[in-house]
Order: sequence, then structure tokens, then C-alpha cells
Amino acid sequence: MILGANRDEPSLSILTIVPQKSSDGATYRCTVWNRALGQRQKLESRAKLGVNYFPLVTIGQHNPLRIEEGDTAVLTCKVDSKPMVDNVKWTRSGRYIATTFRHVIPTVDIEDEGPYYCEADNNLGQTGKAELNISVLYGPRVTVEKFKEV
Repeated sequence: MILGANRDEPSLSILTIVPQKSSDGATYRCTVWNRALGQRQKLESRAKLGVNYFPLVTIGQHNPLRIEEGDTAVLTCKVDSKPMVDNVKWTRSGRYIATTFRHVIPTVDIEDEGPYYCEADNNLGQTGKAELNISVLYGPRVTVEKFKEV
């Protein structure tokens, strides 16, 4: 608290807060009293804190996602951010594949195996990104070489 030099100069109290995600929506109250107000009178001001934060991206429940060849794979991207994001960007091998939070591969093939990335941007200057690896399970494959006469 910084006291005024005389009765005509106001006193000053400063609250410094380091914003954190957990502080979003918190209400802070400043209450003052002095002899001129009377015994039970106080002046009060309130402020509600809004904290914006970068996207935190998580993908699905299982990583790697093990899926049998021919089955349907559902890739789910969850984003916690403020401001919220309306869509995400799925990529694979550096190529864009979708903008939905839930990406479906209807019939998984061995070529679908590998890493997939979900990225979210809420325009605060830092994107959130997570990786999901798909592992395709398939039955044995037999190849027979053609018989050659010597």
C-alpha cells in the first residue's frame, strides 16, 4: 500500500497477478474503509479476470491406435483453449487431410499406418499439436515365387 502524502492525495494499493489458466473467471474484490465513512460502511469494487491461453491438444484414448486392416478408424482430436477453436487441422506426411475434430478412415489399409497430427490455432501466437500413431494389424501374407527352370 502506498499512502498519500497528505489527506488530499489518495492512497494506492496494487494487486499483481500472474495469469494462469486456473485463474480464468476468478473474481477479485477491493474493499476500502476510513473513519469518514462510518463504522459499518465500506466502499467496494470487483473485477472478474478473463485469461486467454494457448491450445492444449490431446488425441484419442489409445496411442498407438491398433486397428485391424479393413476396419474403420476414428481419430478424435480434443482441444482445450481460450478463445476456443472452431476447427482443427489434421495432417499426415506433411499433407493436409481434414479440419474436423473427428476424422474417420472408413476402411483401414496397410498404407494408412503411421503418424497423424492434429493441430489447433486460436490466434494467440502459439499452436497446439499432438501426434497419433496408427498401427495396422493384418493377417499373414504368403508369396510364392514362380518356379524357374535351370
